[in-house]
Amino acid sequence: MAVAPSFAPLIPGGVHIPGDFKEFLFTLTVGAADTYVTGGFVVLPASVGVNSFAYVSPVIMATGHYGVWNYATGKLQVFSAAGTELANASAALQNTTFVFEGYGK
Repeated sequence: MAVAPSFAPLIPGGVHIPGDFKEFLFTLTVGAADTYVTGGFVVLPASVGVNSFAYVSPVIMATGHYGVWNYATGKLQVFSAAGTELANASAALQNTTFVFEGYGK
């Protein structure tokens, strides 16, 4: 099964509004049966309470993987410590929870 992450807000309502932007801070959890899809997995702005992403912070996971937001595709790509994107159908992130944060409009 492809990754279908779930989100849990870490700040009240999931967003904080500093100036013109909304700051979002969520935990993103990959399910026990979820696998990675080459190219990354889609995170819709509405999933975290914004209309569009202005900035998404790089993600470092306890598993040693790191995530990079690809603005061109609208996906969160995950790489190994060696800088190689996870393989399609990789189970390396199963049962992993990490922080997803950034700013949007």
